Amino acid sequence: MKRSSQKTEEKVLFTLKRKLPYFEITVLAWFLFLVCLAISRFVITNEAGYIWLFVGATIGFSFFVYVFDNSSKSLLVADNHIEIKTWLTKRKTMVPIKEIKGYEKREIYTRFGLTDHVRIVTHDNRYFEFMAENYSNYRWLPKGLARTKIQYLGRVEIKSKYKYLITQITVIGSLLAVLLFFLLQLIKLFR
Repeated sequence: MKRSSQKTEEKVLFTLKRKLPYFEITVLAWFLFLVCLAISRFVITNEAGYIWLFVGATIGFSFFVYVFDNSSKSLLVADNHIEIKTWLTKRKTMVPIKEIKGYEKREIYTRFGLTDHVRIVTHDNRYFEFMAENYSNYRWLPKGLARTKIQYLGRVEIKSKYKYLITQITVIGSLLAVLLFFLLQLIKLFR
């Protein structure tokens, strides 16, 4: 007698697609290069200064792995649950739809100005935030969450009366940092 095992397949309603994280890969590669450089130079020259470079680069690498792993997550929205997977460590978190309180749009400062990030809130006040600049189909995220009847909780705005001034300062500061970095490299080149 044959047993037929039937799998109950859940319908995938939405998948949030990550962009290739060029900036994150570049930063991690730079710190990894510094770690390897410190190890090789210490082995060759046996100077104690390279130990501090190794410690600093290892701390920097670990910090950015943590930050980038939590900022760039993939999201799969199915009938009964959502699945969130981190980028570097590939940790999966499955949250049933019934445990989700809803989602909100949250206004934050970035180097591009004021942007809205979608934040999923569970009943036990865990937050899963998805940043707009990391995803190619981000604008369809609210519609994908609405398909599963996840409630929209509203928009959380920054209450500061100086928010537009702070936005301009962060945008101009980001641009000036890049321009000054290139200017410094040109000065070094022409010395």
